[in-house]
This record gives sequence, structure tokens and C-alpha cells, in this order.
Amino acid sequence: MKSVATGSVLAALAMFVWGFVFWDSSIGGGVFSDLSADEAAKLGTALNTALSADGSYVLPDPSAGDEDYFAGQMATGPLAIVHFRRAGAKAMDPMVMLKGYLHMLLTAAIFGYILHCLRDKVVSYTEKVKLMAAIGVGATIWANLANAVWFHQSWQHHLWVSFYNVIAYLLAGLVLAHYIRPPKS
Repeated sequence: MKSVATGSVLAALAMFVWGFVFWDSSIGGGVFSDLSADEAAKLGTALNTALSADGSYVLPDPSAGDEDYFAGQMATGPLAIVHFRRAGAKAMDPMVMLKGYLHMLLTAAIFGYILHCLRDKVVSYTEKVKLMAAIGVGATIWANLANAVWFHQSWQHHLWVSFYNVIAYLLAGLVLAHYIRPPKS
């Protein structure tokens, strides 16, 4: 299990570095639609005026009226899911970076555990990387593309985030496949 721990720590580090490369460069530029400074100020004011508490809100809200009202609002729009935090947050907060790394470490440890359990069946480096890539692609399709399908969110946004996730999973797989070895005969 020492190999799982070592591989997980280094796989999470690879994912973490990829996060900086993606989110802090033009690669991740297609994730969000651009707002002008004026649009951002107006939207911020409107959200602070309309929403009284932190939370995740859906528009139209299916619990805000009857079925005809909801269907009408769905047909005419606007449609939105807003994740709202009134207080804001510190940019590049070291605690967020630590929590982000720990999130990646937990993910890598789960992947490492899967490879460890299958170490006598999935033996070659290439097979292990393919398995991790397949799990990553499946998890990405399930988690990210569902929002575009079910909640009518931007395909561009979720395809970019999916690209980020698949590469992160692949990097984790490349590292873990090196450390998780078949049992000695």
C-alpha cells in the first residue's frame, strides 16, 4: 500500500500542476463567457439585490409556482443556475489551494486503490493507463456533460471543463500506473 500512497501523492501533484497550467493560461479561456466590467457590475448588483442568502438557485424555480407557470418560464427563459456567495473570497487563498490539493489527493487515492485491487489482472503500464483514462472519461461524461443535457447549460463550458478533467485523470493514471505494480510471485 506504500506504492498507492506514494503514487497518489505524486498523481495529485501532477493534477495540481495541470490545474495551474489550465486555469492560469489561455488554455482555460473558453470555460466562461466574458462579461464586460459594466455587465459584471450590473449582474453583481442584481444578484445582491435579488438573493438574500448564500446558496445555489435555479431559474425558473420549479417550486415557485404551478406547472403551467414553470412550463411557461422554461419556454420563454431566461434559464440560469446561480451559485451565490454574498461575502466573496480571497483570491489565491492558500487554504483553498490546500483543500484543492486534498481533493485531488482523495481522487488519486481512490484511483490508486482501484489499480491496487486490480494489480494482478491489469498488469502492463499501458493497460493501467488505459483503465484510468477510461474511468476518467466515464466520470467526466457523467459529471460534466449531464449539466449541459439536463440543465441546458453551455456545451462550450462543459466541454472545456471536461477536457480539463480528462487530462487531469490521464495525468493521474500515468503516474499511478508507474507506482502500482503486480504482486510479486
